Amino acid sequence: KPIDSLDCLLFNFNSSNWDHIGDSTTLSSPTVSICPSPKPPYLVSGSLDGTVRLWDLNSNCKTAIKVFDHKSSVHPVEVLQGSTPRLFSGSESGTICEWDISGNLNNSKPIHTFSGHEYVVHALKLIPGNPPLLFSGSWDNTIKQWNISDGNTNTTAIRTFSDHKDQVEALAVVQGQNNVNLLFSSSEDTISSEFDYNSTMSHAVRNTSTGYLLSLATFNDKTRLFTGSYEGNLTEWDLSTPNVTMIRTFNTTSPVYGIAVLNENPPRLFTGNENGLVKEWDMTDSSKFTLLRTFNHGSAINGLLVMAGLPPRLFSAADNVVIKEWDISQGSTNVEAIL
Repeated sequence: KPIDSLDCLLFNFNSSNWDHIGDSTTLSSPTVSICPSPKPPYLVSGSLDGTVRLWDLNSNCKTAIKVFDHKSSVHPVEVLQGSTPRLFSGSESGTICEWDISGNLNNSKPIHTFSGHEYVVHALKLIPGNPPLLFSGSWDNTIKQWNISDGNTNTTAIRTFSDHKDQVEALAVVQGQNNVNLLFSSSEDTISSEFDYNSTMSHAVRNTSTGYLLSLATFNDKTRLFTGSYEGNLTEWDLSTPNVTMIRTFNTTSPVYGIAVLNENPPRLFTGNENGLVKEWDMTDSSKFTLLRTFNHGSAINGLLVMAGLPPRLFSAADNVVIKEWDISQGSTNVEAIL
């Protein structure tokens, strides 16, 4: 499955300087997610060669300014913002490494290595706060919670969720819905599980069967969840009801490896598929998804980022180790990559 070889990228949303990194000879595999980064504008990539690389977006991005050696193929990467930003990488060995990227780039060793998963760590989700929370999803069928507070030396999981019967693919969060904070997970066992992560429970609040789920996204109104499946189904769910209710679904004809929501008026949804297509959907009709445009990346999509702003920006990452930016400004009909 193509998603096995995905890596992660990290961007500074406030930077107008975006460099095409697809021609870098030191990037050996595609990307899975794109996240905001601390200043100066950095890009972070994780690779199947076991390294995590830090790139300066103010340069031509041909050479990484820092290489961290995880010593095992890296899948997800997440960054915790703050006065001392930290980078977390999940690996095929089941470990999670924490790296200092606050400015001391001379340190090549991880601050901490978290152990406990028995197989690939395929998803990470950081939740800022006091204290911050880190969750990991693994192909050992479990989700674990870790203590990443400043000064913590405990590198074992503080809680394990074991509801899934197959590998965990993705994680998403809804914060503050009815004063409850919820963590969603997707898996090959056709279940989207929902956990109240602020409670002491270690079991799912609700489970939803909807096919082999590869990707998740939540909406700003905190009442909707979007799922993408291996069967190609894009589905919207109503979270406000006691039993999760399907609002609408559409078959995109190819496995959905990425979902991104643009929270503007009117809102728009984007999907990235294994067939290399990025699709833009109109969400105004609650009974269906209406296709607006199709962008052809030319290689299986692994991750999407949509960034609100004037104009909004959309980025896709694919198996061909290329990131492309697309024009999604209101009224645009351009389907060619602008970067």
